[in-house]
Amino acid sequence: MKWKYFFLFSFLIFISNCSEKHPTYRAAENEFQELQKEILSTKLGLDSTVAANLTLDEINNRIDKGDFRFRTLNVKDIRYIHRLIAFAKLVPVTTSEVAVIETEFGSIVFRFYSSLAPGHCANFKLLANSGYFDGIFIHKIIPGKVVYIGSITTIDFFAGNDEDGTPGYNQKLELNNVPFKRGVVGMVRSKRQSLSSHGSQFFIVLKNSFEFNNKFTPFGEVIKGMNVLDKIGN
Repeated sequence: MKWKYFFLFSFLIFISNCSEKHPTYRAAENEFQELQKEILSTKLGLDSTVAANLTLDEINNRIDKGDFRFRTLNVKDIRYIHRLIAFAKLVPVTTSEVAVIETEFGSIVFRFYSSLAPGHCANFKLLANSGYFDGIFIHKIIPGKVVYIGSITTIDFFAGNDEDGTPGYNQKLELNNVPFKRGVVGMVRSKRQSLSSHGSQFFIVLKNSFEFNNKFTPFGEVIKGMNVLDKIGN
């Protein structure tokens, strides 16, 4: 059974004691917005003329209202999204940023181990802020143990390939000493390159899973919403 992984997969950004963001930070946000608009337009099947006449906020508002719905993607759509992601720039995660996952059961919030796995955190930020994760399904659950998310092929035409979706690349491992206790967020290992992490698929452990230590890269920890994960995982 597929669990709906609902429409929003976004970043909340908090800048403390600062009335205006640094110019380079604003430039990065603008690039994310352009990328997100293009990826969402592809996922929604919006005509180029329609998309051009809408702002990103208007598109997201109409998704929230149910006016726009995510469609089933074909191979061409996914390859186009891969090309868009390939040209995007990685921006480091700051200590004031958290990730927010919205599901039909509620919200999950996690903080980042940005100093221990900076590459994984920056990559996750890119995918989250670009809209890559929006509208996908949770593709695998080991009841009471682990929830797996991040495969774009959960919304394509084909059955049986839900665990195969990638953004078109892998990433270098950043193994560290953080134990996989309940609530830790880790990156799946690449199937094709044993010394790499997956490009987009990640998991959250629902119970202490220390057998994962030094095998997968932990890059975050849930700080709110473990009750939501328990509902999904059970």
